[in-house]
Amino acid sequence: MPATYWVYILRCADSTLYIGETSCLSARIQQHHDGRGSLHTSSRLPVTLIYCEQHSTEISAGASDRSSAGLGKRSWPSPRAGSRR
Repeated sequence: MPATYWVYILRCADSTLYIGETSCLSARIQQHHDGRGSLHTSSRLPVTLIYCEQHSTEISAGASDRSSAGLGKRSWPSPRAGSRR
């Protein structure tokens, strides 16, 4: 089975966004929910997964993660209806 890598975006309780990459999306999201995901998200719980993108290599996932960090506000995925801005 080929490896799968993910780039994901979380919306934190204070409406900030967090971009990450992982090889196991479900486990990584659970770490964020448990307050063990990152310093940024652990102090801004709860978090909501608003976007994820599958990649076939870690290199392409990392490149997408780094390029997403530089995107302007209009390039972010649309928040779900009813979410805070």
